[in-house]
Amino acid sequence: AGNLAGGAEQGNVGVRETAEALERVRASSNEMLDVIRMINEVSERTNLLSLNASIEAARAGDQGRGFAVVAHEVGQLATNSQDYAGRINALLKEAVQGIEHSSDRGMAASQMFESILDASQVLQNQVRSMTAAVRSVSEQLDQLNQSVRQLSELSTEISTSTAEQHNAAEQIAREITTASESLANGVTRAQQLNDLAGHMLEISTAGEDIIRHYKW
Repeated sequence: AGNLAGGAEQGNVGVRETAEALERVRASSNEMLDVIRMINEVSERTNLLSLNASIEAARAGDQGRGFAVVAHEVGQLATNSQDYAGRINALLKEAVQGIEHSSDRGMAASQMFESILDASQVLQNQVRSMTAAVRSVSEQLDQLNQSVRQLSELSTEISTSTAEQHNAAEQIAREITTASESLANGVTRAQQLNDLAGHMLEISTAGEDIIRHYKW
């Protein structure tokens, strides 16, 4: 955009001074057209970046809402830049045609270049704003990537903790099963001891009866 403004100013001076300068203006105009094409390419890429950023913002949900607005503004700035570039391109073509047809139209061409200069200054401001907005989107994307990494790490920690809890639960279940088996064995042994005690009591009673019989 800076080259565009400089070329337009040089063209305005050349038209006013001499017919020889008109040739330089035509060459400068062709260079400006190349700059316009470059600006259009940058604007198209910026629009694509804005679209991708908007998609990522939509995927991020509430976390991406902050820079979704910035991404929209970047796309709008790129569109405006393309509009200004299109206007400048049309003005340049008209100026070149006017110069080629007649030197008498030098004043008209000068006025056109004045318009080009004004439009190029507006375009410069648009490009500066677009650059700042793109930088802001880049920073927002970095923050989003950091948040995604943190969420990924937290998810990994939760998965690890869940696995550990699952293992602990299985261990407790095994211990409960072992305790239940031990308790069942204890009950069986207690029953056996109780039966044995009853049997011994019967033997003792029988022995007492025998002793009393012989005693009397």
